[in-house]
Parts: sequence; C-alpha cells; structure tokens
Amino acid sequence: MLGHSWFRCTSRMSPYAGILCIVMVPVLALRIDSQVRNCLVVDEGYHLVSGLRAWNDGTINTYFVNPPLIRLLTSLPVYLSRHHYPRDMRSNDALRELIALNGQRFWHLLLYARLVNTGLFLSGTWLVYRLASDIFNVRAGFVAALLWASCPNISTMCDFVTCDLGASVFGLAAVYAFHCYVRCPTFLSATVAGWVLGLAELSKFTLLVLYPFLVFAWGFWYLIGNWRSPSSGAARMRFAHLIMMLLISLMAIGFFYAFQGMGRTLGSYEFDSALLTVERNQKRVNRFEDGWLGRFPVPLPALFVIGLDAQKADADVGRPAYLRGEWKHGGWWYYYLYALLVKLPLGTLVLIVLSALLILCSARFRGRVREELLWAGPAAAVFLLITSETGINSHLRYILPMLPFLFIGISRVGLLLPTTVNWRSTKAPVASLFGALVVALALFHNGLDVARIHPHYLSYFNELAGGPDHGWHHLLESNIDWGQDLFFLRDWLHDHPEARPLRLAYYGGTDPHLLGIQYDLPPNEEDTPQSGWFAVSVNFIGGAGFTGYDGEGNPTSFRPGAFQYFQHFTPVAKAGYSIFIYHVTSEEVNRSYSRIEQP
Repeated sequence: MLGHSWFRCTSRMSPYAGILCIVMVPVLALRIDSQVRNCLVVDEGYHLVSGLRAWNDGTINTYFVNPPLIRLLTSLPVYLSRHHYPRDMRSNDALRELIALNGQRFWHLLLYARLVNTGLFLSGTWLVYRLASDIFNVRAGFVAALLWASCPNISTMCDFVTCDLGASVFGLAAVYAFHCYVRCPTFLSATVAGWVLGLAELSKFTLLVLYPFLVFAWGFWYLIGNWRSPSSGAARMRFAHLIMMLLISLMAIGFFYAFQGMGRTLGSYEFDSALLTVERNQKRVNRFEDGWLGRFPVPLPALFVIGLDAQKADADVGRPAYLRGEWKHGGWWYYYLYALLVKLPLGTLVLIVLSALLILCSARFRGRVREELLWAGPAAAVFLLITSETGINSHLRYILPMLPFLFIGISRVGLLLPTTVNWRSTKAPVASLFGALVVALALFHNGLDVARIHPHYLSYFNELAGGPDHGWHHLLESNIDWGQDLFFLRDWLHDHPEARPLRLAYYGGTDPHLLGIQYDLPPNEEDTPQSGWFAVSVNFIGGAGFTGYDGEGNPTSFRPGAFQYFQHFTPVAKAGYSIFIYHVTSEEVNRSYSRIEQP
C-alpha cells in the first residue's frame, strides 16, 4: 500500500506539486543558513551529549526524560565524524569539554547534527502533502505543505537538536501509515503501521496519546467504513491486524532499549508522580505495590516507564510560568491557545477562520468523517493532554506535534484554488475567485514573514503581538530566548570595540568565553545600578531565573528578578531579538534610583 500510494503521488503530478518543489529550494537554503547562524541553545547540549554517550558505550539512561530515538538520529553524524570525546560523558561538564576539545570544529559537528532535522523537515513536508491530498485533494496538499514550510515555529525547531521536530514528523508518519493501512488492510500495511507507531513513541512521551486514538479510529473505521463483511473470518482478521500493530510497536520500543526491564511487574517500580503513587506513612509509595495490578507485567522497557514517570512528576511539581508580564506558579488553562494566537503567522490565522466558515457553509469542504478524524483526533489529543498539564506552561514547542495535523485540517481552503495554475482560463464564480485570492495572499504573507524574520525564527511573533520586538511582553523562555543569539552578540561586539568593558547576563547553553567574549556580570537587584555597557538576555529582563556562567566561566545561579530592573532602561541595540544591549549613562542611573526609592 505504501508503494502504491507513492506511485499514485508521482504518476499524477499536478502543477501545484511542481510549484511546491520549486518553492522548497529557497526554503531549504534558509533552513541550512539558519542552522549555521544560531548558537547552541539550552537543551541542545543534553540531547547531543546523551546521544553520543549512547553511541559510544550503549548507555541510554542519560537524559532519560525523553525517549532516545531523536537524539540517536541527530548525534549519529557527529559520532561517525572525527572528533575528540570528553573523558567522562556522564559528567555535568561533558558539553563544555566537548566544545573545548574540538574548538571551532565543534560548530561544524553541531551543524552535522542539525542537518538531520533538515531531512526530518523534508519528510514532514511530504507527509502533510500526502495526507492532505488523500483526505481532500492535491490542491489541499499544496496548501498544507506551504503552511508547514512557512511556519516559523516549525522552522525554529528544525534549527536545533531537540526532539520536538522529530516527534512532530514521526507522529504524523504514524497516522499516515495507519491511514494507508485502513485504506488497504493487509498484513504488510499493518506491520509497517506498527513499526512506525513504535518509532513515534520513541520520539516523545507526548505521542502515547496515539495509542488510544488509533484504537478508537480503528473501531470507528470498522463501524462506518467499508470493512464490515458477512464473513466472521474477515472481522477476526481486522482485529488480528490491530493486535499485531500494537504488539509490533511495543517490540520496536523494546528493541531501542535492548529489551532491558521489559515485562517487569508494575508494583516493583519506585514512582514519584502523583498519578502512580499514594501517600502512606507520610511518604509516597507505588500505589500498585500491594494490589493485584502490581503483579501485572508492564510490556515496556523499565527505563521508558521510569522516564515517563519522571516527566509526569516534573509536571506535578510545576514551574513558574510567564504570560503577558505576569509570573504564576501553576499556569493558565488558556496558555497554549494564547501562545498559538501570537506565535502563528497572521496568514495561518486567517486561513483557520476561513476553513471554519467553509465547513459551516458548504458540504463540499467537508471530508468523510472517518478521514477528518485522522487530523482532528491527533491534534485534539495532543492539545488537550498538554493543556491539562498547567504546571508546564512554558514552551509552545510542547504542542508542536499537533501543528501538522492542524495544517491538514486548514488545507481544505485549497479547494478554492483553481484546478490549474492558469487563472485566466478558470471559469469560476466571483466568490470562489475571491476565496482563492484570500488563500493566495495568506500564503504569500506567510512567506514574507519567514523572509523577514530569518534567521531569528525562535523569536517570531505575529503582528497581533507587535512583532518580535514586543514578543517578550507576551511570552518568554523558548518562545523567544533560548540562548540562540550569542553569535550575533559576538559579531556586534567585534563591530563596536567601544562597548568595553562589557557586563553580560546570558541565558543560554554555552559559556560566552568559549566564543571569545570577555565580560563581568551586571549588578543584581540588591546592588545599585551602575553606568556602562551591558548585554542582558530578554528572559532576565522579563524576570526569569537561570543557571548560567559568571565572568570567570564558572556555573552560577541567577535568581528570578535579579536583572528585571533593566526594564527601566532603553536598549541602544539588540543581538537578534533576545539579547538587549544597553549603554547606561549616569543620568539614567539617577532616574532609576528615583524609581526604586518610590513606594
């Protein structure tokens, strides 16, 4: 079925597919250029070092709060290249050692890892095109692919060695493989769907929601699809396919963990999350250890189960969240809705509204219910899962796996486009031509957004939020500042030798000294503001805390609010959109004193 699907794709190539291929050439050039120009961000070091350690000695228990597949893929080109390893890949200083040992070559190694994301990005483009084409038509596939390729939130995760883009692509691949199966239910298509589902689960724990969704979708397809047959043997075969898909996916997960601890009883684990523990004798213990469920063998590797529990425990504890200038422990139920409103391109928001109107107004724009379920189900499942965990209201990237499905749902607006690219020969009602013009302008606007923000995709905010210059008033952390602009600060300092001595508070994963930046720390809130040159990450200006580096290159902790007083000063320049540069004069210091002394 997979091969047949590809044959259908190539044998009926439409003009829109040709346009898409042409558009992807500059898009890929922008992706690679952005990967070169962005510095190492906060989480990249953990993924890269843990992946290298897994290839070196087979140990996958480093950074186990995420499954290993994506870090194994991204670190493989680095492992195969010639480079120097730290003596102890388990130490907290392994990343710093890796950078110091390889010097400037480290940045080439980092690019090798990031280029794996380019392959994933291309795969995601093809998958959204194919699934939207199958649900609606080729024009819809064209729109879905452009929405994916021109989304700054997708582009920015293509720049960095994290699991977010990989999870989005593998989650989409799992649904597409299931779609191929239900269209042609054979032993081979069920086997492929099972393996791809297992790979999706190995990319991020969030995608565990695919298990209940795919079981539900299988039942829904059976009840209202064309599977029902007088033959009881056919029904048993369909059910056997479902069981086989689930078992194969579990075997795929076990394979990547070398089947270690697979089948361990549920009651033998020491859990930490509230979901899996209960309080007894003033301490939390495994809630299943004394019950009959505790004797149940878990069909997952032990480290997978422990990592899942650790992720849930982290969400239970929660962390301070920032929204529109307010810090709050526990977050907001509407955090991710708001984040989508300010982080999605305006053209995409317009097409969301247009697609909703089309669904309400005409049956022509509604697909069959069982196929609409293929995009709506995963999008809703991921969104509701992450939204329910208000303790982790920090990063839009957590809901990234829902975006390709959202784009597929929106892509129905492509039905408004003419069947050929020669619009002069198109005989269509004025309303349809107006709708096609709206779609074309929205997609063109998205393309302009990508060109304008390049290579600062992580700091993208749309016009409703005031653009990237005002984004920090809405969201912080990896939504705008993850340490990506350190190269731009280095280049600015090279062009402005008068900005010495520099005082720097940097929110990122790299010691600035490794890039030749010499600095001291700015005074914190308890000290008096001083005049001079300062560079401060916008997360600190917004009030975030972090563990970074001091002026001697030693790890140090910045408490929340330590550099928030820089809101009283006006930056004279910016490195990207995440590092504000100040030249504070004595007069500004005096004015800041008067503000501090006011009750």
